[in-house]
Amino acid sequence: MNKNDITKSNFSKIFDEASYLQSEEGETPISDSIKNETDRYTQLEKHATGGHKIIYKCHDEYTDRLVALALPRDSCDHKKEELFLREGRINSLLQHPNIIPIYDMGYRENQPFFSMKFIQGKTLASLIQEQEKSSQPRHSRNELIDIFLKVCDAISYCHSRGIAHLDLKPENICIDEYGEVYVCDWGLAIILDDSVHLDESFPEVEKYSLNSIHEDKLTLDGYLKGTPGYMAPEQSHLMKEKKGLHSDIFSLGAILYTLLTYKKPFTADNIELTLQKTKEGDFVSPSRLADNLPAQLELICLKSLQVPLNQRYKSVEELKNDILAFRNGYAISAEKNSNLKIFSLLVKRNKALFATISLAFLFISLSTFFFTTHLKDSRNKAFALAEKFRLKTEESDQRGVLLSQKLYTDAIEHFEQDNFEKAIELVDYSLQLKTDNDAALELRGQLFFIQGNFPESMRLLEELNERNSYSQFILDYTKSNQSPKTMKSFHLLILKINENFGIFNSLTSDLVHYKIYSDLTYQERLELASLLLPTFNKLEKIDLKYDPQLKLLDLSNNPQLVFPYMLQKFPAEKADFSNTSIVNFITFRSMPLISLNVNSTQITSLETFPHNSIRELSIAHTKIRDLTPIRSSTLQSLDIRGLKILNHRELLQMSYLKTLITSPNQLDPEVKQVLSRRLKLIEKD
Repeated sequence: MNKNDITKSNFSKIFDEASYLQSEEGETPISDSIKNETDRYTQLEKHATGGHKIIYKCHDEYTDRLVALALPRDSCDHKKEELFLREGRINSLLQHPNIIPIYDMGYRENQPFFSMKFIQGKTLASLIQEQEKSSQPRHSRNELIDIFLKVCDAISYCHSRGIAHLDLKPENICIDEYGEVYVCDWGLAIILDDSVHLDESFPEVEKYSLNSIHEDKLTLDGYLKGTPGYMAPEQSHLMKEKKGLHSDIFSLGAILYTLLTYKKPFTADNIELTLQKTKEGDFVSPSRLADNLPAQLELICLKSLQVPLNQRYKSVEELKNDILAFRNGYAISAEKNSNLKIFSLLVKRNKALFATISLAFLFISLSTFFFTTHLKDSRNKAFALAEKFRLKTEESDQRGVLLSQKLYTDAIEHFEQDNFEKAIELVDYSLQLKTDNDAALELRGQLFFIQGNFPESMRLLEELNERNSYSQFILDYTKSNQSPKTMKSFHLLILKINENFGIFNSLTSDLVHYKIYSDLTYQERLELASLLLPTFNKLEKIDLKYDPQLKLLDLSNNPQLVFPYMLQKFPAEKADFSNTSIVNFITFRSMPLISLNVNSTQITSLETFPHNSIRELSIAHTKIRDLTPIRSSTLQSLDIRGLKILNHRELLQMSYLKTLITSPNQLDPEVKQVLSRRLKLIEKD
């Protein structure tokens, strides 16, 4: 029986019951059936499977209709139950024609659930796939844009409620058999303000969770939240910016790209490469993949996919308005509109009127032309060439100024992220286009100083009429000092800067970062560390040892050691920082470590733990309580003595673990019993 037959049958039953009530007063078949029903949702049939839930098609005995029932995919703890119910609660708060409505939520057989409208149709991903394979696509470009505009309506509405979806992709957009469009799967949504009353203190699961075995369709949540290929760059661990409403605008741009080209904007052989391409904005222009693509439509797509947040559309409404403007023949905000461009769009909107005017103008022009051509021809050509040259020159100069400023802005972004090589490349291009760009000159002068090229730094900074405090210091210093050739002279420079700006200042940070990421021998790194560690930790001396044979770096038993960051990129494979006061793992991110001991330190979280190569980790007697960030790591040995762990079951998910060291009676008996069968369990104080 198809959906229409079921609907007709349901209406027929209601009419039969109404007729029956007229003849038999006092009989209440509907209320009796609801009161006597023991299971509201029956005839469950699996319909779809997601990352955390399974969707069933079933019959609602109370309302006598087909509904979709969402249940957790696997057995889950209280944390996962909260996340599951959170999705249902957020979805239920969104009342919009293009968002699937939630009917009910609660617990069924001790499992959380929520029910919603059942959509009989297909996903946008399936529709696009059919379009690509068909020699005569069923849907025109205009019809696909209509679908996209409805998605924009839904997302614009949820943004007005302070909610960001964060997992927009064709797989999460459904189109029913009547052409209605629905945005679904709100599992990664976040609430960004207080306009919606919902508790935001839900825990996050800091690991990758895949909703499909196909990498090009998977959703990553936790440390990464979104789907590679459609997620915004700020949703990954590669960028510092926070995710938000602007992230959905990027994803809408990716969907528009797919609608125009039938291809994903960002694809690669693995997830990390895909994320890197997204961060760099590395994708093929839509016009190279789609024939006869209007330039305005491509500009809208490209503006949505800008990596810098300030270069994207500021809102979904702004994006939608540009598409409507394009459709109606008006100028769009994504392009620079000259008077000529605006006039040409006016002509397109009023073709009949301008055709008549053009014919009349042509007749008059031809009549006049034959009388004046020979007299004015030479003079007009000369004026035309001169004017063309002038306009070209002005246009070229203006483009150079704008591009120079854009390159300088990009250079500043890389400079602030300690990506000095890229910053130098961009600021050099900026100065080639506009040599008197004072801001770019000042930045290049500071970069020369950081590189140790004092003469060039001084030359550029002397050209400036105004300088910031760092530039003035650099100019004064380079006039009377040579570039440091030894670690001791470099240390003296750092002390001089700290004397003027305090210990923790950006110029010192930049110089130290550039130095430690240069090609230094381990002996040079040891000398540099022995000088800088006391300076930044206010110590008279530091107990620092390194065994080059064992590649063991030992700073243990330095209780006043808090800031060891100048040891980044040290070539140690083993490190002992026990009994120090370090507070995170940032120092170890660029070390080729295999073994790390941070026992009895001030570390409280594993959020900054580098997963790359470490196989042995000792975190005993620290303040760490949550093991979630390392449960997917490749650790083989783990020491957790003295830790007050929130969830002991996280240990069961560490599939590579071979040895676990605990305090006596530290583990839950049930967890301990399971672990003892899998790995070597050592108990000691």
